[in-house]
Amino acid sequence: MNAKVTYGLWYDFRNPQPWRMPFEAFYAERLTQIAAAEKMGFESVWLTEHHFCDDGYTPSPLVICANVAARTETLRLGTNLMLLPIADPVRVAEDAATLSLLSGGRFDLGVGLGYREVEFEQFQRKISHRPSLAEEGIEIIRRAWRGEAVNFTGKRFKVGDLRITPAPEQAPKILLGGMAPPAIDRVARVADGFLCTGGLGLDIYCEALERHGKPLSAGNVILGCWAIRPTRNRKLTTSVSTCSTRPTSTFAGAPSARRSRPRRSARPGRPSITACMNCGTPIRRLRGCPGCSAIIR
Repeated sequence: MNAKVTYGLWYDFRNPQPWRMPFEAFYAERLTQIAAAEKMGFESVWLTEHHFCDDGYTPSPLVICANVAARTETLRLGTNLMLLPIADPVRVAEDAATLSLLSGGRFDLGVGLGYREVEFEQFQRKISHRPSLAEEGIEIIRRAWRGEAVNFTGKRFKVGDLRITPAPEQAPKILLGGMAPPAIDRVARVADGFLCTGGLGLDIYCEALERHGKPLSAGNVILGCWAIRPTRNRKLTTSVSTCSTRPTSTFAGAPSARRSRPRRSARPGRPSITACMNCGTPIRRLRGCPGCSAIIR
């Protein structure tokens, strides 16, 4: 990994009560903000995905990315992250390839395993199959982008002697998120970069690269951070930031609440989980949230 750091924005398009705006105006305002950010010197924008959220957390990041591509000229576009285990990898490959063509090769595909039971239940996937669904999905997408017949048979998916067209002229990087050591090891093994949350696991990622015979210079870290601060009326608001080493970016400033990962104390060696980032329920164990059933990965 080299020392290059770039800066960008990270959006989830949440529109919660009691500050809710009409969604058309809400989307228009933030899309205008993203276009203005390019002129201010920000170099990337990243969108994330969830489903069935009362605050409107975006379920369609690729659609928004296409709109951003039409409004900008140099801004890199990415997902941080899409829920690959609940998706059809062939459709993801097709949509991402089309977005790459529309944007002139400015798009990178960031994916993760997901953690919300309701999403897996509705899309009829077993949450216990997340690792194999993700790994097979990544392999199918890579084969699809080569412009050759996919011909893949795995535990979860089967794709025959079919070509995915049009193939991207500049294949997007496939970036992968993770927090637990096995998940970060998977990143080093199968992905082109690490979607890192709050700096967690950077040392594990470097060790995993070397363990899999890859030089540290091949590493690519997209570091997503956010801060939660009380406002005058004691409500909580969130600002998001990110930095990255190598050609990706840092995200600074999307004013919306982030995903249901726990807030941890800063005491070294003794992380204490205080509340679920999704619903605010106190958490006393790492396995999941008792309030909204979010699984902490």
